[in-house]
Amino acid sequence: MGKAWVVAAMVVAFVVAAFVGYELSVAYRAPASITTVYHTVPRTVTRTLVTTITRTTFVTTTVSSSLTSTSSAQATSTVSSATPTVSSVTKSTSYTLAPIPSYASGARIEFASISSVSLQRLEEVVRLAASTPSSFTSLMYALAGFRAATTVATVTPATVATVALAGKASIAHSTTNVQVSGIDELDVVKTNGRALFYSKNTNIYIVNATSLSLAYTLKVPRYVRGIYVWNNELIAICGGAPIRILWLSYYPPMYIPNSIQILVYNVTNIRSPKLIANITMSGYYLSSRLYNGVLYVLAQSPAFINRRLVMPVVGNAVAKPSNIEVLTPGDTYLTVLALNLSSLRGRAYAYLINRASIVYMSKDHLVVVSNLFGVYRVVPQLIERYASQLPKDLSKKLSELISKGKFMEAYYELLSWASRSYGRVESLVKTLEAMVGREGAYARVFVFSINGLSIAKDGYVDVPGVVTRQFAVNQLGKYLVVATVRYSIVFSVYKIPIITPPGATRIPVTIYKQVGETTTTRVSYITITHSRTPTSPRYYIYPRFSVSSVGVYVVDLSTMRIAASIPKVISNEYVFGARLVGTTLFLVTNRVVDPLFAIDLSNPTKPKVVGYVKLPGYLTYLHPISRGLLLGIGMEKGSLKIELFNVTNLKRIREVSKLVISRGWTPALYDYHAITFWSSRKILMFPISVSWRSVGIAVVSYADNEVSLVKILEAPNAIRAVWIGEKVFAVSPNEIKVFSAVSWRPIAEIKL
Repeated sequence: MGKAWVVAAMVVAFVVAAFVGYELSVAYRAPASITTVYHTVPRTVTRTLVTTITRTTFVTTTVSSSLTSTSSAQATSTVSSATPTVSSVTKSTSYTLAPIPSYASGARIEFASISSVSLQRLEEVVRLAASTPSSFTSLMYALAGFRAATTVATVTPATVATVALAGKASIAHSTTNVQVSGIDELDVVKTNGRALFYSKNTNIYIVNATSLSLAYTLKVPRYVRGIYVWNNELIAICGGAPIRILWLSYYPPMYIPNSIQILVYNVTNIRSPKLIANITMSGYYLSSRLYNGVLYVLAQSPAFINRRLVMPVVGNAVAKPSNIEVLTPGDTYLTVLALNLSSLRGRAYAYLINRASIVYMSKDHLVVVSNLFGVYRVVPQLIERYASQLPKDLSKKLSELISKGKFMEAYYELLSWASRSYGRVESLVKTLEAMVGREGAYARVFVFSINGLSIAKDGYVDVPGVVTRQFAVNQLGKYLVVATVRYSIVFSVYKIPIITPPGATRIPVTIYKQVGETTTTRVSYITITHSRTPTSPRYYIYPRFSVSSVGVYVVDLSTMRIAASIPKVISNEYVFGARLVGTTLFLVTNRVVDPLFAIDLSNPTKPKVVGYVKLPGYLTYLHPISRGLLLGIGMEKGSLKIELFNVTNLKRIREVSKLVISRGWTPALYDYHAITFWSSRKILMFPISVSWRSVGIAVVSYADNEVSLVKILEAPNAIRAVWIGEKVFAVSPNEIKVFSAVSWRPIAEIKL
């Protein structure tokens, strides 16, 4: 009896622990047999634990609960004594739309509605995925007919109020080095002239720039990815806590591996920051931007987890099927939050797309790039071509797999059949190379129009090659310029011999003999013969990608079509650096030779390479200094170099100055946020290491058309340099050193 009470107590404790601290929701019944969940006001509401879809019935379990606000920084939920009720139970095959509980305070978030293709029209996807182990391929198949153009409902953007900084007027200060002027990007160090903000792990340090002292240390519950500062507000984007997905099960609830937490603080008084908004987004952080008082945050999350369709969540809003727009067959949600930092009103958008890797934003467009492999495009046609040569049972099996959308499973079955004969493999390789050709990979470029809180999908275009650099995507008026690296795919055949065991096996037998106290041993062998038929070798096909060429493509944003292109700027090269300056695209490639190209885009429909210069080493970052000067940072023979080019005449690009720091290295080679420019003084600063040892901040001048080293500020392990007034702050993990910008001597140390 005692054990029963202990077990009962453990069950009750587990149930209570599963519910504490999560946002509550109410059930929303979608058309037909689809049911999902969305969140309403964060007060007393109803929690939906599980919504299961079957062909004829569904199961819904609810628990009443209340949410009590305890402070501006945190809130808890209390589970009532209500008993969970099950409306119906079924043992038939089911498919679950599992809500992701969440929490938001201080901000009002809603999901935007769409007017065309959404998950609400994809009941067959749900049914199909319920009976197949691969939800992704099922989704690809079911979405094959859903490529019609769609538009997001028009939304009037909220007015962005201008908020003046409290206290003393801000003095001149540095800003984060960004791709598009006026559009801020996430970084670990920010300043507004009055204070310096530095995020490290779960702390945000606030330094008084006047008294040169640590004013406050913010403790946040999760790792801080980076911060923004806008007017009187400090915005921190953190890795959120794992989010439970609750459904009816005897097993512990599973978790989404990651989420994003957005914390907004009022820092009018830097000694007493106030949390004014706390928003959670489901999924992995992809990118973010801040423009004109509106914060845009992009996250990715899997659409299916254990064959369950999981709905994305932003703040206190859970997407309905009608909120999720289907852009292209894929297994990933792209969730975009547009948050007005003045009113703390936000609107969220959810899209079903391919997994993305590059995000670019201009003042009126948001661009998301997914790099995809072209070989997957030809799988159905490949199998169809070989269907007549296959055994009937295998042909039938492949047809069934294709009908269910299991393209890759069918592809591997075909490879298994071909692997038994070299002739089959050779034929298959020739067919693959002919069908795939040079399309080893391609970039799917999604474009959205933005205006405040309003985001509207313009469409997508497939561009040959893949985008490998952030600065390879740029907007030029009504055109989008994309530089890609094209790959060719080569299929190699490998012979795998099957080792046949020998025809006879000798088994040792040990014989022990004891006479009195003496023991002797003797080993004899028994030979066992086998009748074995030699096994023929197997042949396997392995795809191998090789660099083909660098290309430039101009996309007309009004038609979402490629308006012009230079398919081959150069062969057998990678893109290492890129920068659009006015109507000129500068490209640095590297592999065999290392040229800097100038591509004239004054007429975007007729791009042309007008000049280039060969370089020793390579450049990874390019920056326009003035109308006729271009600065580059790169490596040459194991040393760091900073070069200055005269690009007044694009046909004759000239190197006018170069600084080489022997055995030097900087994170600015791959993180342009690590570079700080001081235009009025014509200097740039960046962290530097020499012989793999961090030594501090390099101060480099580019005045008078000459690159020269002004000073290396001794600040070991420094990651950023910030200037405010006549002071330079070298930010390191454990301290901030302050230097005079006149004498370059240290004047203060601030311990963190």
